[in-house]
Amino acid sequence: MPSHKSQHQNDIYRDLFQNMPYGFIYCQVIYDEEGRPVDFIHLQVNGGYKRLAGIKNIVGLKASELFPDIRNSHPGFIERHLKVAETGLSDRFEFYFEQQGQWLDISIYSSQKEYFAVIMDDITDCKMTEQLLIKSEERFKTLFNSHSAIQALLDPDTGKVLDVNQEACDWYGWSVDELKQMYTRDINTLPPEAIISSLKSITAESQNKFVGKHRRADGSIRDVEIFRNKIELDGKAVIHVITHDVTERKQAEIEREKLQEQLQQSQKMEMVGQLAGGIAHDFNTMLGVIIGHAEMALMEEGLPNTIYTGLETIQKAAIHSAELTRQLLSFARKQIAIPQLVELNMAVNEMLSLLKRLIGEDITLQWIPNVQEALLKIDPSQLDQILTNLIVNARDAISGTGKITITTSRPSLQNATALPAQSSDFSANYVTLTVTDNGCGIDKKNLQHIFEPFFTTKGVGKGTGLGLSTVYGIVKQNHGFVECDSTPGKGTSIRIQLPLHNTEPVTVESKSTKPLTMQKQQTVLLVDDQPDILDICKRMLEQKGFAVIPAGKPQEAILIAEKHNDTIDLLLTDVVMPEMNGCELSNKLLLTCPNLKTLFMSGYTADIIASHGLVENGVNFIQKPFTSKKLINSINELLNPCTV
Repeated sequence: MPSHKSQHQNDIYRDLFQNMPYGFIYCQVIYDEEGRPVDFIHLQVNGGYKRLAGIKNIVGLKASELFPDIRNSHPGFIERHLKVAETGLSDRFEFYFEQQGQWLDISIYSSQKEYFAVIMDDITDCKMTEQLLIKSEERFKTLFNSHSAIQALLDPDTGKVLDVNQEACDWYGWSVDELKQMYTRDINTLPPEAIISSLKSITAESQNKFVGKHRRADGSIRDVEIFRNKIELDGKAVIHVITHDVTERKQAEIEREKLQEQLQQSQKMEMVGQLAGGIAHDFNTMLGVIIGHAEMALMEEGLPNTIYTGLETIQKAAIHSAELTRQLLSFARKQIAIPQLVELNMAVNEMLSLLKRLIGEDITLQWIPNVQEALLKIDPSQLDQILTNLIVNARDAISGTGKITITTSRPSLQNATALPAQSSDFSANYVTLTVTDNGCGIDKKNLQHIFEPFFTTKGVGKGTGLGLSTVYGIVKQNHGFVECDSTPGKGTSIRIQLPLHNTEPVTVESKSTKPLTMQKQQTVLLVDDQPDILDICKRMLEQKGFAVIPAGKPQEAILIAEKHNDTIDLLLTDVVMPEMNGCELSNKLLLTCPNLKTLFMSGYTADIIASHGLVENGVNFIQKPFTSKKLINSINELLNPCTV
């Protein structure tokens, strides 16, 4: 669901779009059978266009349908629009709209391939002014003084204000006498020499048009569009200026550019997620085979030191590669998560010894819990990932001695800038986990990119650029928010807001460190369509004393279960397989083995797993690749809970 803040922003943009004084149209190019652009269709219009054109219902109409004679009456009109969409280059021209007797200033902007936006303004008054100036100075003076547009007369050599109309006084906030004592440099924000040079370049033969910024009496600076031309009045050359306030239009253009940047960023992130998901399964399967065989080989007695060291290197490299894949999946929010009730302070306490080893003796780690109890529903391993990545990032920012502080607190509305809504009950529904360091800090240019995957300011070989992007992905997956404050040379503070689990207080047990033991030999039905995975998992289990019955296909497993239904203690099965998936297999086996427990395993991403019927809550799942220790611990938690 969209956040409250996002909805509020959408409402603002919608109101701005509908109520801006300019006509706005969003169009799509139409191609003929040979792929040539021939027309365009109106997809969306605002109220400003309807007011300008006097046409209410044009959505869904082609330009040629709206103006059947347009190609004859105005050759090239449609083609100018199509050229912008094809080339991406903006265009601007004036157009006389016969049906309404209006002159329109039309600007066309490329949105993306095949799409473009049109912004139009009624410049009939400007055109009328030009025509009246040609006919009569007296009529010009009358129009000048009574016209609703902001108008002024300037000395072409000095830029001194010679005269203004009442609309100019009302808009600028100065009286006629005050304005006539001023120069253009007192109003225009350009350097004085640039203003004079610009005025001297104006000729009687051409109209000068540009966008700038003007000061007003109240100190505000507004975006303006200025039309200037040189005329002769009372036998003297003067510069006639018509000014339009285009601040709202400029803001609308800026917001449109921001939205376009956000869309491009979102598409880039989605592409990374698709890439990660696409390679995850095959990569995880291969890594599982490498890790498993290396682990088994290291258990052999009498290995020469060189071989043992080489196997250790292979195992570490494979585990590191698996971690990179897992970080990518975390960022893409496709990592399998098994949420559990976790008390935040307890979880941080249990991580402190590991975190202290990560940062070394030169850096002080301070832990300040400012909340009594903060119960979250989150995968504990994900919380460990958040803490580890934040601490490692803080450590790398410190050169020599330094200090890292971890705090938990209730969020304050003053610091809730990254949230969708700032409501009075926010602090009751979220908890803040903050990691602060006094390291080198991050400059403003890099700060906006720190959560992007593969972005890093560290040297070559010193960082993957996935640490903070992993944190970002996990926090978003758990419906939280993350923001960063940093000052170069002083340090960085990263705040994470996580939703509290609103339920009755429960006892949350800490992680056990008891050794695992088996009371009797237990039998595992192992099912996987990958022969290499089937073989290494069988070896892992048998090495720890389990009896293993392997099956390469689900139907084979069903036949085995029918023969051994009273001796099988656990089904260890892959999720995605031919014939049927692991969930379907488990359900079928429960008909003949009602007490059978199941542990699912897979190297696929979370969205693929979900499509095969595996739910997050309460499921027993282990992500490939895994070590022998992790596999045995997971099985013992199911079969021998009293020993865990």
